[in-house]
Amino acid sequence: WKFGVVGTVGATLNLCILWSLVTIGITEAAAWAIAIEATITSNYILNTLLTFRDRPFINKLHFFRRLGKFNAASGVAIAINGGMVFILRQVEVPLIPAAFLAILVAMTINYVTVTRLVFQVQEQPSERRE
Repeated sequence: WKFGVVGTVGATLNLCILWSLVTIGITEAAAWAIAIEATITSNYILNTLLTFRDRPFINKLHFFRRLGKFNAASGVAIAINGGMVFILRQVEVPLIPAAFLAILVAMTINYVTVTRLVFQVQEQPSERRE
């Protein structure tokens, strides 16, 4: 449920950034890219603090390595999100509803990749078998 809360916060942030940037004259493509990266970064921080707090980072380097992994793992979801927005815009679905639908689909895929590649459960040193 926590991943869903973080995703909802991220979706809201994404749509607000997207709408704000388009409103001030930024192209849809550039606004989408900026909104996506801002959302990925905020979702990583919120997931680290809330969803996966039982899997803390070890040090600053580990935090930033996981952020890189989180960005990479989000790549599939980004591609699906971008593809859906592009297709929906071609059939004249308004930008914000198109982005919202794309977020819903991408969030499910992102959960699977993030839990398996970024925040995977690791054995504790005392649990390792020799």
